[in-house]
Amino acid sequence: MADRSADPPPRSPIRADIAGNNLELIESGDARLSTLLALIGGARRSIRMLMYMFNPDRAGEQVRNALVAAARRGVEVKLLIDGFGSAARPEFFYAFDEAGVEHCVFNPNYGRRYLMRNHQKLVVIDEAVALIGGANIDTDYLSDRAEGRWRDFWLRVEGPEAAMPARYFDTLFRWSLRKNPSLSYLRRQIAEYSEWHGPLQWKFTGPLSMRNSWWRSIGLY
Repeated sequence: MADRSADPPPRSPIRADIAGNNLELIESGDARLSTLLALIGGARRSIRMLMYMFNPDRAGEQVRNALVAAARRGVEVKLLIDGFGSAARPEFFYAFDEAGVEHCVFNPNYGRRYLMRNHQKLVVIDEAVALIGGANIDTDYLSDRAEGRWRDFWLRVEGPEAAMPARYFDTLFRWSLRKNPSLSYLRRQIAEYSEWHGPLQWKFTGPLSMRNSWWRSIGLY
C-alpha cells in the first residue's frame, strides 16, 4: 500500500532468484524512473505498458519521449492507459501517432468499460523483463524529491516468466479495441492466465471477479 511517509535510507536492493527468474524490489522513486527509462532505451523488439495513471508532468514527458524514441528505432510499442486515472490530454500523445506507437485510452464513463477501471500497472520489455507494482507514471511516484511523493514499490521480474504477462497484456489490449467487447470473454481470459502450479506464479484478477485468486494460494503457518 502506498503512503506518504519518508523514504527509508538507501540500502542494498532486495533480490531473489526463483526458477531461473531474477526478482528485484525497486523501492525508491528515482530508481523506478531510471530503471524504466533504461529498459525502454534498451528494448530491441517490443514494449508493452499498462498504466492506470500516465500524467503530463516531468516524469510523464520523459517516459513518453523514451517510448517515442523506441518506436522510431523499430521497436513495437503498445500502451494501454485509463482515461479516468490519467490526466493527460489527447495532444500529449500526438507524438505516439507520428512514431507508430499503438495506444488505447479507456473513456472515463460509467458504462461497461468502467468495470476494468482498476489500478493495474504492468510493463513488459521484449517478453524478457516485467515491472509490476503500485507506482504510476507520475512524478510523485517516480521521484524521491517531489513534495507530494508516494512511497511505493515496483518488482522487476527478469526471466522466462516475463512472457506470461505479455500474453495477458495482449488479451486486454485486443479487448479494449473492440467496439462491443464481451465481459464473459474477458472474465474467462483473466482466469486462464492465472497460474496455480510452480515456484513462481502469476495471479490476475480485477473488478470483474468476485474472488481474488491470490489469497487462496498463500498458506498461513
